[in-house]
Amino acid sequence: MNEQRRETIIISASKMIAASGLAGVSIAGVAREAGFGPATVYALFPAKNNLIAAVVEHAYAGLARRLREAVDDGDPQRLSRSAAERLDTLVRVFAETVLRKRALATALLQELAGPEVVMQRVQCRRDAVGIVERILWDGMDSGELPEQPASLVAGAIVGALIEGLVGASSPTAAELAIDPDGHYPCVEALSRFVCGASGLPTEQLVAH
Repeated sequence: MNEQRRETIIISASKMIAASGLAGVSIAGVAREAGFGPATVYALFPAKNNLIAAVVEHAYAGLARRLREAVDDGDPQRLSRSAAERLDTLVRVFAETVLRKRALATALLQELAGPEVVMQRVQCRRDAVGIVERILWDGMDSGELPEQPASLVAGAIVGALIEGLVGASSPTAAELAIDPDGHYPCVEALSRFVCGASGLPTEQLVAH
């Protein structure tokens, strides 16, 4: 029962954050949205920051699951795919997931928040870096990618994706608009940037 209530509360808080940002969230407001009394919310989340941190964790868990499935993370069969293909797939899944809920992602990743939220952001970012890093190691092991400090490069790639999609200097909503075919034109540019940052030869980028 508590898990169901927790899920309902997190989903309600996510909706409020997407609409009003972190500052627009209150325990009382989330309780009304979820159909519970404030005491029920406080029993699961002692403070607003604990609730927001749970929303960050919940949102990232969905993204991480999609990323791992898309790039065959941890699956021995992943080695049948090139690092270029897997990096391209990761960028597309990451970007399209974020862009579909950009207001929520921007608030969760960029807005001023308390230490509980910041700690959760760091943990999620480290996990995403780990997924990218494993692709880089596979590429180096196969000879497809040059030797490089994988942890450093993976961190830079994840940082570039976040900044490019929801950072202060990221494109406007109009510039990121979906095209008639249902695709985001900016994702192609991001993919080429990331694959280039990984050390893929220029001719592979052109073909890619």
